[in-house]
Amino acid sequence: MNYKENEAIKHLSGGVQLPTVSHTDYSLTDYTKFEEFINYVQTSYPVVFERLEFQRINNFGLLLTFKGADEALKPLLFTAHYDVVDIDKNTINQWQYEPFSGAVEEGYIWGRGSLDDKASLFGWLEAVKSLIEEGYTPKRTLCFAFGPDEEVGGQEGASKILKYLQEKYGEFEMILDEGGEIEQDKNGNLSAGIGICEKGRIVATVKIEQEGGHASRPAKNYSTINLARFITELHKNQMKQFLTPALSDYLDATYNNYDWYTKFLIKTKSIFTKCLLKRLSKEKSTDAMTRNTIAITMLKASDTINVIPEHVEITIDIRLLPGQNIEYVKNHLDKVAKKAIKGAKYEIDILSNGLPQVISSKNSEMFKILEKQIKKEFGDIEVLPAMVLGGTDSKTYEALSKNVFRFLPVILTDEEGSKMHSTNENISCDKYLKIIEFYKNLLKENF
Repeated sequence: MNYKENEAIKHLSGGVQLPTVSHTDYSLTDYTKFEEFINYVQTSYPVVFERLEFQRINNFGLLLTFKGADEALKPLLFTAHYDVVDIDKNTINQWQYEPFSGAVEEGYIWGRGSLDDKASLFGWLEAVKSLIEEGYTPKRTLCFAFGPDEEVGGQEGASKILKYLQEKYGEFEMILDEGGEIEQDKNGNLSAGIGICEKGRIVATVKIEQEGGHASRPAKNYSTINLARFITELHKNQMKQFLTPALSDYLDATYNNYDWYTKFLIKTKSIFTKCLLKRLSKEKSTDAMTRNTIAITMLKASDTINVIPEHVEITIDIRLLPGQNIEYVKNHLDKVAKKAIKGAKYEIDILSNGLPQVISSKNSEMFKILEKQIKKEFGDIEVLPAMVLGGTDSKTYEALSKNVFRFLPVILTDEEGSKMHSTNENISCDKYLKIIEFYKNLLKENF
């Protein structure tokens, strides 16, 4: 590696060492670490912050603007986020290197946020720095928006940046965020998925109120029994499957990857829709493309071991297909609750929701530019329109453009991708340098 490559790796490593953990309860977020992170990127990239206009939106939203030569052209928006999810304290001893060490070992950069999503943020900064040093001026104005709370919904970051960008520019030619990537299967075959839409997200709570008491004298039916019954019933009663237009396009594009029976069902999907959906439900990744998914992530009951609680509750993470709505979800939860909860009061609350509406066109000029650049950088691989199952800040920015795409230029195996939000998150140094190269060439050759 040359000096510049080592410097780029060092920059990302240093960024990972700053634990910018966001929390749903914003009062729990340690913003001193976010302040340190902002100071760190400014001192690491002085040429970028001197050349580009830098603004802090609502304190911790970061916006960099690279003014283009032709103001008649619509601007472009590139987004990333620098907040990360917290570490499960029970898994710390399972990490090969400390979760916020930023260790550069074994050819990898280790730590929370190394892949999701600081590699993208630092990748953009490195690319812009290199272009400035080469004397580059973009044709279009380029905006780089870096969010501080994407992992918890983006209410204080992307939402506030959106309002500013709407007032200043109105409309953007394209928005590019994280989301899709280049998948490598067990046989080494590569296929790139550009996210043209993403699933929405609802966070809901179900609270049960029932008479409690001493644990030595339990009733036949009490609050935690009701809660357990509700959870079991909810798991058994998954929401209905749908064959969305985005999924239909994806199946057509990936047709050659399936066995003969699945190929037959794809070819005849207008007739054998139910059979196809049943087939897709056998794998968790494809099943999630066909339905709204429900994951029970948080439970709350008694704080004392010998007390049957009067109040219990669960928090549910629900991911919605494009076009679905809150009422449909709430009605489903209520139907299950009426069946499962006996002799107790219950309450269903929707805490937050983000429902993306835009399905961007795979036939647009901007999609084709991304497709062309992917093939140039990674070889003549399949480039597919995809539905992103997780949430990104791009759903917030949808009001700015009809071309909203989600793609991180990195090759990931299933094992590597599974480390996001999990133990031993890392990114290989070579793959990180490839992200920088892709971003640089994308801007230099097209914009």
